[in-house]
Amino acid sequence: MDWLTTACAPLMGLFHMPGEAAVPLITGFILDEYGLIAAIKAVDLTGFSVVILAVMVLISHSLFVEAAIVKKMSLSATFFTLYRLSASLIMGFALSIAGTVFSLW
Repeated sequence: MDWLTTACAPLMGLFHMPGEAAVPLITGFILDEYGLIAAIKAVDLTGFSVVILAVMVLISHSLFVEAAIVKKMSLSATFFTLYRLSASLIMGFALSIAGTVFSLW
């Protein structure tokens, strides 16, 4: 886990979070919201950081399962997965900027 948190630290820095926050985020992306909640307990985060993670995972959760469903509908699973991931990252970045502007950290 150390290599994962070290590798993700620059990306998580964009959201004003430590690298350890990547573990709950990736867990939520792969599994679901409940996986995020379980993984958040292992990381010491502020309340606003938890809100940002929750919003990001609510936008793009269970990526593998939902990609399979989209593929069954004869649509582009790659497009929808990338669309949801990019929307999640954009929203997380916007919330992190809002948190800085309104001093929510």
